[in-house]
Amino acid sequence: MATNGRKRQKSIHNPSNGDTEENEVTSGSADAPAAFNPDNVTAQIKKKGKERLDRLEKSSSKSRSKSKKRLSLSEAEEEDQDNGDYEVPVKKLRSSDSRSAKARKRKKSIIERALSFLPGSKPHNYEELIDKLERMDEFGKAGDVDSKLEQFMLFLYKHYWRVETTGMENIPNKGRTMIVSNHSGVLPFDGAMMATAIYEFHPAHRYARCMIEDWFGRLPFGAEFMNAVGQVRACQENAERLLKQEQLVGVFPEGIKGMAKGFKNRYNLTRFGRGGAIRLAIKTRTPVVPCAVVGAEEIYIVLGYANWLGKMVGLPIFPLTLTFPWLGLLGFIPLPTKWYINFGKIIKYDQYDESVLKDNVIINRLNRELRATIQEMVDSLLKKRRSVFFG
Repeated sequence: MATNGRKRQKSIHNPSNGDTEENEVTSGSADAPAAFNPDNVTAQIKKKGKERLDRLEKSSSKSRSKSKKRLSLSEAEEEDQDNGDYEVPVKKLRSSDSRSAKARKRKKSIIERALSFLPGSKPHNYEELIDKLERMDEFGKAGDVDSKLEQFMLFLYKHYWRVETTGMENIPNKGRTMIVSNHSGVLPFDGAMMATAIYEFHPAHRYARCMIEDWFGRLPFGAEFMNAVGQVRACQENAERLLKQEQLVGVFPEGIKGMAKGFKNRYNLTRFGRGGAIRLAIKTRTPVVPCAVVGAEEIYIVLGYANWLGKMVGLPIFPLTLTFPWLGLLGFIPLPTKWYINFGKIIKYDQYDESVLKDNVIINRLNRELRATIQEMVDSLLKKRRSVFFG
């Protein structure tokens, strides 16, 4: 039997969390056992359980934050933890975070900017477009030269190639006229500089409509550039139509052979075809102004030609220069050589009628004479030039 006033301790087992708590129970008297209060025990169990649940919730929140950094967006899973009747909710990870959203937005803007250069991607000012079409002639040239293009041509003429032009007085102020020139430079910059000189510095500011080979229109933006500066596809019919409109026409009888003669044979004029320029002058009663261009032969140092590659892309020639194709698009940049352009005295063929067009002997003789005249002009400019890059 227990002694009165003696204290006893009883171990109480908490079935909910498995922990053992020591609770003191004081006996009421010597003869009666210590009073047991179940409400106090229940309250203590609930308190301990709540603390335990709070700790579990904190640990689960930490694990969720770590898993967000660790898991990929496609591998997000739902985490559940249960403790008795208590459930800890874990939200499902979002399919995208702020970084991925910014990256997608940046990629979208780049794609939109790239697509904006495609035809039809931007709304047109139809009134301006209609006005431009109304001012175009039958060859696609607008009435006025674009100011930006004009400034670019003037930069090449004055500062890059430092062109010196003589004999401008030999070009008539009006009426049909044909300029016959040597051809060189791989790309038709010689015709562009001739046209710039006449438009900017001739008293009448005439447009020179130069005949351009078909292959140039196959280059990127070649056709657009050709139409913008008023150049025309080279053929007998186009030249006749322009001359009948009393325009100034530039022709290059050497054709592709003149552009592909190589660096060793520069400034040695090739054969002027079958006399097409002479036949055109006689048929249309057009005076001829011979022209010599020096400086264009050195803008590209041609090492050779891989014409089999040109045939694959639809080009008659494929030059191999010091810079192309080794430097890619940068290889198209021409060298800043010193240029000279000279317009000779007018040659007329009024004494011949159309019956001469069937006489190949006379046509070939006149053709050789014209070629010899231009060759002499080229040789004279070469003697005047002191160096390739400096005057």
